[in-house]
Amino acid sequence: MTGLAGGGHLRGNELVRLGCCCVVMAAISLCVGPARAGWNEGIVQVHPSEAHIPAITACADGSGGAVVVWQEETTAGAGVLRASHVLGDGTMDPVWGEPMTVASGIESRDKLGSVTDGNGGAYVWWLEGRSILLTHVSPNGMLADGWPANGRALGSLAVGTLLPQVLADGKGGVYVCWQGSAGSFQAYGKLVAHLGPDGQRTGGWSGTTLVLLELSDTNGVSFGVASALASDGGLWVAWARLLVDETGQVAVGGEYRATRILPDGKLACGWGMSGRSVGVWGASGYGYMSIVGFAMRPVAIADAGDGGCYVLRFGFTAEQDPGSVRPLVYRFASNGKVRLDWSTEGVPVAGSYAFRARAEESPQLVALAGGSVVAGSPYFGTEATEGFTIQTLSQDGESTRCHQGGGEEFHVEVGPNGAAAMSGSA
Repeated sequence: MTGLAGGGHLRGNELVRLGCCCVVMAAISLCVGPARAGWNEGIVQVHPSEAHIPAITACADGSGGAVVVWQEETTAGAGVLRASHVLGDGTMDPVWGEPMTVASGIESRDKLGSVTDGNGGAYVWWLEGRSILLTHVSPNGMLADGWPANGRALGSLAVGTLLPQVLADGKGGVYVCWQGSAGSFQAYGKLVAHLGPDGQRTGGWSGTTLVLLELSDTNGVSFGVASALASDGGLWVAWARLLVDETGQVAVGGEYRATRILPDGKLACGWGMSGRSVGVWGASGYGYMSIVGFAMRPVAIADAGDGGCYVLRFGFTAEQDPGSVRPLVYRFASNGKVRLDWSTEGVPVAGSYAFRARAEESPQLVALAGGSVVAGSPYFGTEATEGFTIQTLSQDGESTRCHQGGGEEFHVEVGPNGAAAMSGSA
């Protein structure tokens, strides 16, 4: 399991500091870049342990260091969550002392992640089966006030191969977006939670969780829910939707939809609870079975900084194998229409789709200052070759650079400055 920490990466139980990015890995790692001053050969031992560490993550602390979190097994297949804080000079934080216990319950946790709280601490999420749990680690190495000892249960994923998307809201709180259920809402849907530092509702929301409704005039199933922070502190949400006939048995096509949630939890004018269409496709038979994989998301979204958004999506057709379909990037204005200065056919970028791909291999979009955008997408070639491509598009849709990295079980995170951290096993 990997994660971005804004400056280094983990190798086993060591943290490696690089000049521009951080990738966290529990097994094989590849580093490129100069080590930072103050770090002994770019490597810091976080915590010596002979225990099995099946999952590990880290996030930046905002001061050049990182909060590192890992699952440490105390018995075969189960253990506790622990965390440590590495300072910007490569030393362990004396305020924290020994690694803190994030969750003391002896559970199996093989998926976890973290995002900064903007104040030197971190929000940490993990899965126990399909259940999503979240907690808040404060800058002093303790659980923040208001959070249960073993995390706050938010809901459940519709399928165990999915992952939630967790984003800092830029104001000390956190968004969590997932496809599944929560509380009294037991039907599988698209859900967004917004929590403050104390784990309670924040930003003017009437509650902590919002359910995005399905369209009432069509039959279909939504999948591949993606999200991105909006420039006003709200949230963009996009998803794919497979359309079926009246019998519910025959696929007749599909579409992509998106909506914008304002910071106060209301929906932006013109977007709506069930979103608005940002693309359609045709699919039937084999195409239908190959598109709905419920793991890799076929869509990504990013704020464009002008009230609109970028959307990356795959243009599936009934005649074309989904694996040969390239992703397209569109730029939408605040009214939901494709901008006049952007191709109405979408700008193709490198990559391909595979319904067997993991959620970690989903495409990504990051908008940069000045109107350009970085698109990241996996590729799946012949003879079992696979990898990830990072391509930058200018504000008018011209490709300015493209990088590609190969490997298996890869993980990629694109930072807000356009730098990409890529890792995987060769």
